[in-house]
Amino acid sequence: MYTGGGTATNLGINAITGLMTGSGNFTRTLNSMINIATDGVQNSTSIAITAAVNAENAGIDALTAEAIGSFNASLLRDLVFSPVNGPCAGCGTLWAVNSAPPNRMTSNPWVLPVNSFDDFPTAINAKVQASVGNVPKPGILTLRALSLVGLGFARRNRPA
Repeated sequence: MYTGGGTATNLGINAITGLMTGSGNFTRTLNSMINIATDGVQNSTSIAITAAVNAENAGIDALTAEAIGSFNASLLRDLVFSPVNGPCAGCGTLWAVNSAPPNRMTSNPWVLPVNSFDDFPTAINAKVQASVGNVPKPGILTLRALSLVGLGFARRNRPA
């Protein structure tokens, strides 16, 4: 286990904010989110929070976190934000391990604890589901109708 120093969270937030807002695909009319996955603490809470505030001011809509193993919950709760709240002291909600967090665009910002790196894929899947919701699958009748239309066009275009 690494025991030295902290993570320069501010540098990560600043870098991804610049990449996202500098992209030709970025627009303030679409929801944007930064996700932090950490297994430690920031090397400086104040500059990490400043980076989060700057990200929000630049047009990023939410910043959430997965905390793996042992972590300082209060530091992460101060850092996260959503359109509802934050970043501010204690604004983030600390969910229980294995929780299914709510949509980050319509809820208080949150931190999702994860027991270990082995549990991380399950946590990320729950987070993605909360973010995008259930995507309806197309009906079988629609697919069948489209395939019949396609076959009709294919037959029509054949030489006699």
